[in-house]
Amino acid sequence: MVNLFYGFLTSPESSVRGLDGNNLVNKLQLARHAVGGIEIDLKDNLLLNIETYLKDFNQLIVVNRNKTSIDQSDYAVETGKAYGIDMSAKLEEVKYNLFLAYSYGFVNRFDGQQTYPTVFDRRHN
Repeated sequence: MVNLFYGFLTSPESSVRGLDGNNLVNKLQLARHAVGGIEIDLKDNLLLNIETYLKDFNQLIVVNRNKTSIDQSDYAVETGKAYGIDMSAKLEEVKYNLFLAYSYGFVNRFDGQQTYPTVFDRRHN
């Protein structure tokens, strides 16, 4: 089973330091998204859809997993990228419909110390 939704979001009330060590101006999650795609009718009853995407997360506020003392913030800032391609085909016949879908994607984050794949990183779906 694939978990498509992670159902909680935390938000700090105190100041948070960014990856540069300075306090953040705002405590919003910031990202840029780009999506493009094409839909092709191969036949009257056969449809092909191909989409590609890039998400550039330039400010993700997360619980500080690297906290080692009480003086450190409970929250930290990470950056990351998500990118990939989604493809689907739909065949409609009188007695049946066939729908096939495939995704190939990457999701990585940087926490100031390491780049790591997240729980959302699903290479093949």
